[in-house]
Amino acid sequence: MKPSNWPRYMIEKRLRSGAVAYYWNPPVADLRAGFTLHREALGQELGAACDRAAQLNQHLYAFRAGRGAARDLDKLYTNHLLTNETGRARARQAGLCIALMRRAWKVVHRLYPKVVPVQNPWIGVILDGGKQEIVPATREEAFALSSAIAAEHHPHLAAVPLICFEWLQRPENVLAGHLTWSDIRPNAHPRHVRIDHHKTCEKVLQP
Repeated sequence: MKPSNWPRYMIEKRLRSGAVAYYWNPPVADLRAGFTLHREALGQELGAACDRAAQLNQHLYAFRAGRGAARDLDKLYTNHLLTNETGRARARQAGLCIALMRRAWKVVHRLYPKVVPVQNPWIGVILDGGKQEIVPATREEAFALSSAIAAEHHPHLAAVPLICFEWLQRPENVLAGHLTWSDIRPNAHPRHVRIDHHKTCEKVLQP
């Protein structure tokens, strides 16, 4: 009989040598739904196998929770992004924010496919098609967007609108990693950020 603390989806198999090996075997339904981690051999040491299976289960549970995230993100879009504090509609700006987050998810998944699920919750957000004058975002709006994204437990994505606004970066440059830690307060210019505008090949120092 398996002990009560046996991790879910961990199975044991007796080898030809007579030894017992452990495997983590996620449900087929999750794999069909887009979960990117497949069956994994956990070795023959029970304690280490249990620890690894528990870690893999956390990724699985996060994937399952993320499958329903689109509904909550629809609410974030409607309640926080589609209108400003005065109630004025800003459909185009809100749509651009969602498009940025959608692209950010794709890029991070490509870099870390075993951590970030393939199913992109931002794709499910239904956008308002209203037309209006393009108005540049304010600092308050950039921070509000960042806070809203962080509240949805995406801290790394929450940094993107702040970097784009404060340091005049294109979103694709941020996501591609053209801004690094060594560019922030470089030794020769401790009160600046060194920015590489990748598309124009221009390098500038931003106070």
